[in-house]
Amino acid sequence: MARFIALSFPLLLSASAFAGGFASGNLVVVRVANGVGLLNNQSTASYLDEYTPGGTLVQTISLPTTPIGANLALTLTGNGVNEGYLGLSGNGQFLTLGGYNIAPGTATPSSAAASATPRTIGLIKLSNGSVDTTTAISSGTSGNIRSAATIDGTAFWASSSGANVSYLAYGAPTAATQLSTTPSNIRVTRILNNQLYVSSANTSPPLLGLGTIGIGVPTTSGQETTLLTGFPTTSGPSSYDFFVSGNNAWVCDDRTSGGNGGLQKWTLTGGTWSLQYTIAQSATIGARGLAVDTSTLSGTPTFYVTTTANTIDRIVDGGTAGSSSDTVLVTGVSSGTGTGAFRGIALCPTTAMTAPVARFTGTPTNGAAPLAVTFTDLSTGTITNGSWSFGDGGTTNTTATSVIHTYSAPGTYSVTEIVKGPGGSSTNTLLNYITATNFTGQRVRVMQYNIQSALGNIANNNSAAAQALARIVNYNKPDILLFCEVTNNNVAGSAGVTSDTVALINWVTNNVPHLGSQPGATFFVAVSSITSAEIRNAAISRYPILNETTYADGLRGLHAFTVQLTATNLQVFHTQLKCCSAGNDCTTRQAEAELDAGIISAWAATNPIPYIFGGDWNEDEIDGNPECSITGTYHPITTLRQGCKLAEFIPATLSGSHLTWSTRQTPSIRLDYLLAATNRLSPVSGYVFSTANWAAHGLYTNASAQNLLTDSATASDHFCILADYWFSIPAPALNVSFTGGNVILAWSDARFSVYSSPAPVGPKVGWTPVAGNSPLTITPGPSQQYYILKGAFAY
Repeated sequence: MARFIALSFPLLLSASAFAGGFASGNLVVVRVANGVGLLNNQSTASYLDEYTPGGTLVQTISLPTTPIGANLALTLTGNGVNEGYLGLSGNGQFLTLGGYNIAPGTATPSSAAASATPRTIGLIKLSNGSVDTTTAISSGTSGNIRSAATIDGTAFWASSSGANVSYLAYGAPTAATQLSTTPSNIRVTRILNNQLYVSSANTSPPLLGLGTIGIGVPTTSGQETTLLTGFPTTSGPSSYDFFVSGNNAWVCDDRTSGGNGGLQKWTLTGGTWSLQYTIAQSATIGARGLAVDTSTLSGTPTFYVTTTANTIDRIVDGGTAGSSSDTVLVTGVSSGTGTGAFRGIALCPTTAMTAPVARFTGTPTNGAAPLAVTFTDLSTGTITNGSWSFGDGGTTNTTATSVIHTYSAPGTYSVTEIVKGPGGSSTNTLLNYITATNFTGQRVRVMQYNIQSALGNIANNNSAAAQALARIVNYNKPDILLFCEVTNNNVAGSAGVTSDTVALINWVTNNVPHLGSQPGATFFVAVSSITSAEIRNAAISRYPILNETTYADGLRGLHAFTVQLTATNLQVFHTQLKCCSAGNDCTTRQAEAELDAGIISAWAATNPIPYIFGGDWNEDEIDGNPECSITGTYHPITTLRQGCKLAEFIPATLSGSHLTWSTRQTPSIRLDYLLAATNRLSPVSGYVFSTANWAAHGLYTNASAQNLLTDSATASDHFCILADYWFSIPAPALNVSFTGGNVILAWSDARFSVYSSPAPVGPKVGWTPVAGNSPLTITPGPSQQYYILKGAFAY
């Protein structure tokens, strides 16, 4: 028998005592009711009604209307159709919604600042029906609060009409972090497949449908809100609740004319979303709230919607508009509490489950083809099946925790993993993640980073920025670090160079185990002698630095040096062009580029070794977004490329962007560069590194005990870029002799090791290492055995 409990605060404790947990597979709907009559613009008491999937009322739980202890009130605007949308947590244990910490009867609560009327976040535990309203936004948010999303109840992403989406942790009322500034008007927010999605009907800038905020599930400001490609850019659509699964999306639209309102079905093809059809009761009834039966997604998806006709409908998506159905389960309830209106709706999970999140890593990520890579699955959640696409045409379906794939041809490959379970599906793609080269050799990884004066003073080496830099370097393991904007607390001249050098040595010795702890042995430091306001360029290398000099070029000097490698040397030119669009910056920057190009081209004419040019150049010609207008006489990067016979390397993030600046400012402009004389070097690979971006793909999360995913933002307002250069190393001759019935193998280069195989070719041949150093004595076995040398030095 259905039971009904309609108690308003201050009887909260009594209501909670009688409320029970929500049953698996049942519906929970938000209902706004004033107990008097028609709803208006005043703050209004609200309720959670539980229904069976057939529409039978099970129980009603009151939401608090006055604060009690740490719990705040949670009321909604009576006629605010864009408030009260329910979210289901990623772990399937909680429901969330937003409201106002104000008693019923206050007109237009959304007009009050959050400092006066905090925006309450409600956290409802499904297992026992308890309502926790201790969390609220107490400043920074204006307008209607519309929905809240959470992964596990420890933090929330709340949408509003005046502050986009705000991030806040569970707990006492606090000032939230506004993730994005445009558009400010967001309706519903959801975390699906580890990505933050939003809906809106904003016209300027256009977001009339679904969009994303940032990469993954961001927690910092300065994010970009991006409309999904294919969704409308002109007024008309009125999008509310939604669900995204793989290449399908379902979106509620509340229009009540023209047959456009209802539950829309969208599909993703070739990178563009397109509307397939709309399912509704009639052409005059729209949909707002949405609940999804995820257990039906692989067959005929079933949804539950709240409509503009104040009904709860069950919709079965048959694949076309004609084969789909819309059944009314509940019509306009008042249940003795006056006129009521349905808002958000959710479906309690049918099984205990956690939404799957795809995560993986590969080892090694580069090397000579054929390159065998071991992919380790780090996915979380309830997973029933998984699939891999390796980027070279190879695929496999497996839920194994380890997968080995061999790349037979040279190239750079993107890798995708898809995991599915009762909670949905999750896709993780690492762009340009694997690089297979066409020769064996030595890899040299170069990092370019504008560190914004974070180093150069021993007193600052334990600062948050210096520690974040150290974690980033230890994680990426570069061989050569090129740092712009090293400072030494206003120490000028040669004393500043010495002091900077000491500070960098101290930082490496105490914070960067990747580079060792022996200056002049495991690592080498060079600081440019020319500065601007005591800000210098500097280099740290795993290999000896030779022939260092700094050419005067108008700002911080063109720092030049030779890195002593094993089989060859590498010449490095490093600088920072004039910054930043202040009066004569443009002409000065062009003059610097011409001067640097002349120096480098003159050097290259008489020196045959490979060379690169890196730095922060305050420019972006490739993206058409220069700080100064590109003209016939102003092309600093083009001047450098053409004058020095260099090719530009454009690194990308794991999500496809190649913007490197900045983590905190808008717009983002790529200002850090690495160019190389590719006729003297192998093809280059590399990436833009952002801790937040990598963490969104499941990487960097265990880089330190602190798991500081904001390290990039802490370290600098630039992202670092990395490039891998390859240098061929001649293989030494393998000398074979016989003594006393044994085979003696000898080779001259200790960096190589002997590998053996029972056959030289064939699909099942496996070359395995043979223990020992040169010379190596081997007792012949009863069958044939083949031996080769392979490089054993560290890549």
